[in-house]
Amino acid sequence: MPQGKSIKSWYEFMRQRDCRGCHLWPVQLAHIRLLISYKTRTMLPRREGINEWAVIPLCQDCHMNSGNSIHNVGETRWFENHELSQEELLRWWTSLFLEWFTRK
Repeated sequence: MPQGKSIKSWYEFMRQRDCRGCHLWPVQLAHIRLLISYKTRTMLPRREGINEWAVIPLCQDCHMNSGNSIHNVGETRWFENHELSQEELLRWWTSLFLEWFTRK
């Protein structure tokens, strides 16, 4: 990473966004399984390697506290409940990553 582009600065950038589920703020960062291995074609594990960067901003309820939180219903159902496809989420995440990476 270029100087000043640490994972810590990425997390700070993402914490400035609204909740991806309900658009409230403040948010917590939820680690998700976002990236697929080109070699095995399987989802990479959360919080390992490049997936350490795969976070989305969620309010406390969408993240952990409600019965419909991502921790209680799982990623697949949570995405379905919010009408988000994996592809749409990846496009959104990538656009934010590029915005963060290219800013001065």
